Parts: sequence; C-alpha cells; structure tokens
Amino acid sequence: MPNPDLLTYRYNGHMVYVTPAKSYEQGIEFAQSVFPELASIEPEHISICVNGCVQRQRTLIRIGPMAWASVVPTLARYEVLEVIIKNPEIVVDSVDPADADGLPNYEDVKEKTGSSDFLAPSRGPSPHKKFIPLPEMQRIAEKNAARSRSPSPATSRPSSASSSSISDWAKSLFGKKAE
Repeated sequence: MPNPDLLTYRYNGHMVYVTPAKSYEQGIEFAQSVFPELASIEPEHISICVNGCVQRQRTLIRIGPMAWASVVPTLARYEVLEVIIKNPEIVVDSVDPADADGLPNYEDVKEKTGSSDFLAPSRGPSPHKKFIPLPEMQRIAEKNAARSRSPSPATSRPSSASSSSISDWAKSLFGKKAE
C-alpha cells in the first residue's frame, strides 16, 4: 500500500485536507495551522487520533509520537484523523492586569441572582456520542424510508430492493456488508 498523499484532520466538527506530516510534531503544527483556534494551545495538549474498532466498538486511538512514522504510511488516502485537546488548561489572559480588579466576585453574583443553589449542578444530560448497533440503524433507516414513501399498497411492504439499498448504505458507513 503506497503512502497516502492526503489525510483529513477533523476538529470541532470541521474537516480539512492536509498532506501527511513527516513527524508527530509536524502533524501537531499542521493541526495548529489549519485550525487557528488551536494556535494558542500548547502542543503537548494536542493529540491526533485514528478511528478504530476495539472489541467491535468504534473508538479513538491516540497516535503516540514514537508510532507516527509506522502508523501514517498504513493509513488510507483521505483517512480522517481526529484532533483532540487533552487536559486543557483554562487561562485568563488580560491585556491590562487592572482589568481583573473589575470582575465581580462570587458573593456579588450570588446576591444579584438571589439564588440559594447558585452552584447547583446542571440537570441536563452530558453530551456524549452514542453507539448505535447496525440492526438498530437498519430499523431507523427503514422507518424513515417508510415515512418518505407515498401510502400505496405496492410500497407498504419492504422489498428486496429496499433491503439491499439499506445493506449498501450500511456497507458505505462501516465498510462491510450487513449481516
């Protein structure tokens, strides 16, 4: 397999084609140059990961600096590499240190809100990625396809063409035929 001439970096929902970096450090530099919001992040807090499958579960596998030269040549052309921030530090940067004196303190904010549970935890669900098994995805696809069809007796039953198109769709997502 020849070395890929293009890879895809993905960060924060955006994707950019890049040429493969010769080293891990250069890969991080490429990420910082194509995603300007990463420019102020220390390189040791940026990781590059490949999507993989471990025990039949899709997961991100971080590429270590010492493995870069071995991993990159095995990647497919346009392979998507995830750029992630690990252990981000929160930094308050102020042009004028006197500006920090004007920030409200906790007691001032608490009094203005009049809330006794000012620091109560959020009740909303945490954002997360959900793994949807292939049979469930097929069921959802069939349900959506049934909704888009006009109600006629000929289209109310799933046909073999319909199930083969679902298999083709699943194959395009996962790279293998649905079982």
